[in-house]
Amino acid sequence: MYALLLPPFVWAVQLYLNFGLASHACFPAETPRTSFLPGWEQIWVWLLVVNLLCAAMCAIGLLASGYSQRRLRNEKAVADTGDGAPTPAHPERLRSFAIAGLMVSGVFSTAILFDTIYLWALSTCSQG
Repeated sequence: MYALLLPPFVWAVQLYLNFGLASHACFPAETPRTSFLPGWEQIWVWLLVVNLLCAAMCAIGLLASGYSQRRLRNEKAVADTGDGAPTPAHPERLRSFAIAGLMVSGVFSTAILFDTIYLWALSTCSQG
Protein backbone atom coordinates (compact mmCIF):
# COMPACT_ATOMS: atom_id res chain seq x y z
CA MET A 1 0.00 0.00 0.00
CA TYR A 2 3.00 2.30 0.56
CA ALA A 3 3.76 2.30 -3.15
CA LEU A 4 0.16 3.09 -4.06
CA LEU A 5 -0.60 5.87 -1.59
CA LEU A 6 2.60 7.69 -0.74
CA PRO A 7 3.95 8.65 -4.21
CA PRO A 8 0.92 10.79 -5.21
CA PHE A 9 1.00 12.47 -1.79
CA VAL A 10 4.75 13.10 -2.00
CA TRP A 11 4.37 14.52 -5.51
CA ALA A 12 1.64 16.91 -4.33
CA VAL A 13 3.79 18.05 -1.38
CA GLN A 14 6.74 18.55 -3.74
CA LEU A 15 4.62 20.67 -6.10
CA TYR A 16 3.21 22.79 -3.27
CA LEU A 17 6.62 23.37 -1.70
CA ASN A 18 8.30 24.17 -5.02
CA PHE A 19 5.56 26.56 -6.08
CA GLY A 20 5.27 28.25 -2.69
CA LEU A 21 8.97 28.68 -2.04
CA ALA A 22 9.92 29.72 -5.57
CA SER A 23 6.95 32.08 -5.82
CA HIS A 24 7.80 33.80 -2.56
CA ALA A 25 11.47 34.11 -3.50
CA CYS A 26 10.70 35.66 -6.90
CA PHE A 27 7.30 37.34 -6.41
CA PRO A 28 6.94 38.59 -2.83
CA ALA A 29 3.68 40.49 -2.36
CA GLU A 30 2.95 39.78 -6.06
CA THR A 31 5.79 42.06 -7.16
CA PRO A 32 8.06 40.40 -9.75
CA ARG A 33 11.79 40.50 -9.07
CA THR A 34 14.75 39.84 -11.36
CA SER A 35 16.71 38.16 -8.57
CA PHE A 36 15.90 36.29 -5.39
CA LEU A 37 14.91 38.12 -2.24
CA PRO A 38 17.77 38.93 0.13
CA GLY A 39 18.26 35.90 2.34
CA TRP A 40 16.65 33.61 -0.23
CA GLU A 41 19.68 33.20 -2.48
CA GLN A 42 20.01 29.52 -1.53
CA ILE A 43 16.39 28.69 -2.39
CA TRP A 44 17.55 26.73 -5.44
CA VAL A 45 19.49 24.36 -3.19
CA TRP A 46 16.50 23.88 -0.90
CA LEU A 47 14.21 23.16 -3.83
CA LEU A 48 16.70 20.60 -5.10
CA VAL A 49 16.82 18.95 -1.67
CA VAL A 50 13.01 18.79 -1.53
CA ASN A 51 12.87 17.23 -5.01
CA LEU A 52 15.55 14.66 -4.26
CA LEU A 53 13.95 13.63 -0.96
CA CYS A 54 10.59 13.22 -2.66
CA ALA A 55 12.17 11.24 -5.49
CA ALA A 56 13.89 9.00 -2.93
CA MET A 57 10.57 8.31 -1.16
CA CYS A 58 8.97 7.36 -4.47
CA ALA A 59 11.96 5.20 -5.37
CA ILE A 60 11.54 3.33 -2.07
CA GLY A 61 7.96 2.59 -3.11
CA LEU A 62 9.22 1.38 -6.47
CA LEU A 63 11.74 -0.94 -4.81
CA ALA A 64 9.21 -2.22 -2.27
CA SER A 65 6.70 -3.01 -5.01
CA GLY A 66 9.34 -4.73 -7.11
CA TYR A 67 10.43 -6.82 -4.13
CA SER A 68 6.82 -7.75 -3.29
CA GLN A 69 6.02 -8.65 -6.88
CA ARG A 70 9.12 -10.82 -7.19
CA ARG A 71 8.49 -12.50 -3.82
CA LEU A 72 4.86 -13.26 -4.71
CA ARG A 73 5.90 -14.63 -8.11
CA ASN A 74 8.45 -16.90 -6.42
CA GLU A 75 5.86 -18.05 -3.86
CA LYS A 76 3.55 -19.00 -6.71
CA ALA A 77 6.34 -21.02 -8.32
CA VAL A 78 7.01 -22.79 -5.00
CA ALA A 79 3.28 -23.41 -4.44
CA ASP A 80 2.95 -24.88 -7.93
CA THR A 81 5.63 -27.46 -7.17
CA GLY A 82 3.31 -29.09 -4.63
CA ASP A 83 5.73 -29.07 -1.72
CA GLY A 84 3.04 -27.96 0.74
CA ALA A 85 4.41 -24.47 1.37
CA PRO A 86 1.74 -22.05 2.58
CA THR A 87 0.63 -19.40 0.11
CA PRO A 88 -1.05 -16.04 0.81
CA ALA A 89 -4.83 -16.07 1.11
CA HIS A 90 -5.30 -14.04 -2.07
CA PRO A 91 -2.06 -14.25 -4.06
CA GLU A 92 -3.55 -12.84 -7.27
CA ARG A 93 -4.89 -9.78 -5.47
CA LEU A 94 -1.55 -9.19 -3.76
CA ARG A 95 0.27 -9.54 -7.07
CA SER A 96 -2.13 -7.02 -8.62
CA PHE A 97 -1.39 -4.57 -5.80
CA ALA A 98 2.34 -5.06 -6.27
CA ILE A 99 2.10 -4.42 -10.02
CA ALA A 100 -0.12 -1.38 -9.45
CA GLY A 101 2.42 -0.13 -6.90
CA LEU A 102 5.17 -0.50 -9.49
CA MET A 103 3.18 1.53 -11.99
CA VAL A 104 2.10 4.28 -9.58
CA SER A 105 5.54 4.64 -8.01
CA GLY A 106 7.18 4.64 -11.44
CA VAL A 107 4.88 7.32 -12.83
CA PHE A 108 5.25 9.64 -9.84
CA SER A 109 9.01 9.05 -9.60
CA THR A 110 9.27 10.10 -13.23
CA ALA A 111 7.08 13.15 -12.61
CA ILE A 112 9.25 14.27 -9.70
CA LEU A 113 12.44 13.76 -11.72
CA PHE A 114 11.01 15.83 -14.58
CA ASP A 115 10.05 18.53 -12.07
CA THR A 116 13.64 18.46 -10.84
CA ILE A 117 15.01 19.08 -14.33
CA TYR A 118 13.45 22.53 -14.48
CA LEU A 119 15.61 23.64 -11.53
CA TRP A 120 18.61 23.66 -13.86
CA ALA A 121 16.68 25.62 -16.46
CA LEU A 122 15.45 28.22 -13.98
CA SER A 123 18.29 29.13 -11.66
CA THR A 124 17.15 32.74 -11.06
CA CYS A 125 13.90 34.67 -11.22
CA SER A 126 14.86 36.56 -14.39
CA GLN A 127 15.17 33.41 -16.50
CA GLY A 128 11.76 32.34 -17.55
